[in-house]
Amino acid sequence: PNPVQDVVFVKLANSDNDMTVQILNAQGQVINAPMNVLSNIAEINVSELSSGIYFIKVTSGKKIQEVRIVKQ
Repeated sequence: PNPVQDVVFVKLANSDNDMTVQILNAQGQVINAPMNVLSNIAEINVSELSSGIYFIKVTSGKKIQEVRIVKQ
């Protein structure tokens, strides 16, 4: 994946009312409160995170998807 510095945009297949996005560190610990998503693109500010590997976890009903990002 391409390194990110400040903001990550995640395009979602659909935007259910119960869709949430979380950021996890490399150890799998949740490091932010769940964010509700109201559109098919989630804008996630990662500017305050330390450099390293993180995962963006998208939960929609019973479906869960994780995307790996590298914070510079």
